[in-house]
Amino acid sequence: MNIMLKVDYKFFTYKVASFIWKIVKPKSFGARAMLINGDEILLVKHTYQTKWYLPGGGLKTEETYEEAIRRELKEELNAEVYKLELFGVYNNMYEGKNDSITIFLCKDFELSHKKPNSEISDFKFFTLNDLPHDISPGTMKRINEYKNNAYPAFGRW
Repeated sequence: MNIMLKVDYKFFTYKVASFIWKIVKPKSFGARAMLINGDEILLVKHTYQTKWYLPGGGLKTEETYEEAIRRELKEELNAEVYKLELFGVYNNMYEGKNDSITIFLCKDFELSHKKPNSEISDFKFFTLNDLPHDISPGTMKRINEYKNNAYPAFGRW
């Protein structure tokens, strides 16, 4: 019997990394953005995760949070962002590492095309009152803070 196994290498790599993080407990620094257009917010799905998230990613060496979010949005979504506001600063310890995450709010941006890069499987605008059921809990908390005008904020993700 010839059985072919389909392996999702990005998902597998992510799971292995998550296991290692629980042992070595690294620190990481990231930036995410709330891209708001009227009553809609842009969310992304990564190729290695199953939930919807705010777009963004990690800082590179000698990069500021602002430089990182501008780069990440350009790489992931081919987006140009203009005016950025500080939304909040959070720590996420969920995966065994200490992620310091700075969130920016942006209502002044443009998307050049509708094709995500290889790290993003999908991106979509959702109305703030009709969000997907499979949104990440942290993302949902940030959106609720936005809707309740409870920012700038800080604390646990």
